[in-house]
Amino acid sequence: MQVKHVTYTTGQLGPMKQFYAGLLGLPVVLSTVDRFTVRVGATLLSFLEQPGEQTHNHFALGIRSDAWAPLRDRIAAAVGLLADAGGNRDFFSDLWQSPHIYFYDPAGNNVEILAAADGDPWSRIMEVGLPLPDMATGVARLQGLFPTKYESSSETFRFYGDEAGVLVLVKAGRPWFPCDRPATIHPIQVSADAIHFESLKINEP
Repeated sequence: MQVKHVTYTTGQLGPMKQFYAGLLGLPVVLSTVDRFTVRVGATLLSFLEQPGEQTHNHFALGIRSDAWAPLRDRIAAAVGLLADAGGNRDFFSDLWQSPHIYFYDPAGNNVEILAAADGDPWSRIMEVGLPLPDMATGVARLQGLFPTKYESSSETFRFYGDEAGVLVLVKAGRPWFPCDRPATIHPIQVSADAIHFESLKINEP
């Protein structure tokens, strides 16, 4: 699943633009009074202003392996890294076979940075978190859009997609690793391969 474009809402548009364009160094390709878009390698990442919105989304950005460590240190110094219950702040992904870290952006999103095999230096958005009120219903709707190569791992968590990119499906209320803050449902628009979908449509009763 090649993620092409992801759009989130935020109540912190100015600080978010400064964070993603400044600290992370992502190139801005669109900026208006109510939204901005940055390029993450092969993927576009947009934030749309929604006053008062308090989000807790999860997504993972890939950066070329030789650029990963300097970025990790810059993020750690600027905003700190999220730790698991054992105090670990550096992790290794079995799915991607790469080191990765987590941190909060100014809006409170759980952001992950993965070391990727390609990029200049950014690769793409590799994971998009999608909380679901009902896993079975949500998975059935996604199966009507595109297939997955990954089997379900539990009733509250699974990867959905392939080697190019995945949706991280969780039961709403399950914490995003490595923190203990529960995943909450917010509007997300995703364009991947030749399809486009909205999280709120997937989550309709």
